[in-house]
Amino acid sequence: MSPNGPEAAYIYWAKSARRADGTPVNVNRVWVSKGSSVGHVTVYVASPNGAVPGTIGDDSTDLGAVDKAIRTKVVPVGVTYTVASAVPRPLPVTCEVWISKDANLSDPQVSSAVNGRIWDYLQTIPIGGHTLDGHSPGYVFRNAIIGQIEASHPLVIKADVPVPAADVGLDESAVPVAAVNSIAVHQV
Repeated sequence: MSPNGPEAAYIYWAKSARRADGTPVNVNRVWVSKGSSVGHVTVYVASPNGAVPGTIGDDSTDLGAVDKAIRTKVVPVGVTYTVASAVPRPLPVTCEVWISKDANLSDPQVSSAVNGRIWDYLQTIPIGGHTLDGHSPGYVFRNAIIGQIEASHPLVIKADVPVPAADVGLDESAVPVAAVNSIAVHQV
């Protein structure tokens, strides 16, 4: 039972699950389906790196432990459920970054900072992406990616991002994951 409603209970137990050996699972994002006329709940889970490894029924794995926690702690009588790993969706970024020479960074150091900022940001995007109205599809917003790149160092002047060229739509089961990025650095 959750004072914040059934959805919060599913989220709490998915993130709090422990493997059979007592170690915590590596789940940082959870998506719970909205109301169902047939009493079925679908729960997608994601790790910081995307998919949650494991097998339903094997509670020594992350996915199995999440399934067990939900089955034993959350699901009321008369409700069926499905727990599944979110589907990783690689999101490559191509960008040009202009940075002041006063930063005293090499091009590889700038690229590393930009990559790190993009990868860290992708790990925070909810399963199914950000929505403006709470309904699917959700998105990874292109402007947010630009903002992350420009925030990678205080002396970044601007970033131009041709890829992705627009906001990236995600299915309700998808989670964005880091891909190989192409970063051109211009020291000015």
